[in-house]
Amino acid sequence: MPARPDFNLYEALELSSTATATEITSSYRRLAREHHPDKNPDNEEATEKMQRINAAHDILSDIRLRAQYDSGPSSPESRFSSFYEDDEDGYSHGFATPEDFMNSFFGAQYEARYHNGHYHYQDEYCPGTDPYSAYFGRREEQAAAAFEAHIAKEAEAEKARQKIRAEQQAKIEKQQAEKAAREERKKAEEAAKQEAREKAASDEKEQQELIWKEKNAITAEEKRATCLHASFWPKHQGKAKYKCMGCNQKRGPTGFKCPHCELLQCQKCLTAFNAKKSTS
Repeated sequence: MPARPDFNLYEALELSSTATATEITSSYRRLAREHHPDKNPDNEEATEKMQRINAAHDILSDIRLRAQYDSGPSSPESRFSSFYEDDEDGYSHGFATPEDFMNSFFGAQYEARYHNGHYHYQDEYCPGTDPYSAYFGRREEQAAAAFEAHIAKEAEAEKARQKIRAEQQAKIEKQQAEKAAREERKKAEEAAKQEAREKAASDEKEQQELIWKEKNAITAEEKRATCLHASFWPKHQGKAKYKCMGCNQKRGPTGFKCPHCELLQCQKCLTAFNAKKSTS
C-alpha cells in the first residue's frame, strides 16, 4: 500500500510548493473548468486528469494534509498513509471509502455518489445537505454579490463620469455661444460705425455740393478754395513721390486726399489742418 500519491500534487495543479491557499483554489478552479469531462467528451484522458486535479486539491487545500504531504512519510504508520487506499486499478484515491474521508472531517455518516470526477455527499442527519456544495455555494453567492456590487459601483462611477462630461460639454457650448455672441456684437458695432461714417460722408458731400453751387465753383482750384474738406481723408498710395499741396514739399509715396476736392497733403500738413479746423 503506497503511503503517498504516485504523482506530484503541485505539478497536477501547475503550482510551486510555495503556493498560497488562494493560489491553490484559483488554480484548481481554472483547471477544473478546463479539464472537466463534461467539457471534454472526446478526450479519454480528461477523467483521469480531473481525478488527479481533485486529489491534489483535496490534500493541498487542507492545512494538516498539506503539511504531512510536504514533510514526507516519516514511517509506515504515518498518519498521512492512512488517508489513502489503492483501488483495483492501483490508483491511490484517498480513504478506503468516501464516507471515511467525510467522517474524519464532519463527524457524521454521509451518503456518497460519484459523478463526473467528483464525490457528492449527503448528510444522513440533515438530508439534502452537502458540506462541500454548501461551502462553495456560499462562496459563489458571496462572489456573485461582490460582482453585483462591483457592477453597481462601476455603473455609479460611469454615471458620475457622464455627468462630468455633460457639464464640461455644456461649459464648452456656453463658451462657444458667448464667443459667437461677442463676434456678432463686434460685427454689428463695426457695421454701425461704417454706416455712420458713410452717412456722415454723404451728408458732407451734399453740403459741399450746395456750397459749390452757391459759389459757382467749377474748376479744381475754385473747389479747393471753397471746400469744407471731409472729416475723414482716405490714404492715397502712389507709385512714386508726390508734391504735398499744403507745404509744397515732395513726400511719398503715401499721402492723404480729400474725397471732395481731391486736395493731397502729407501726414504733417493734414494733422495741422485738422487741429486748426477743430479750434475754428
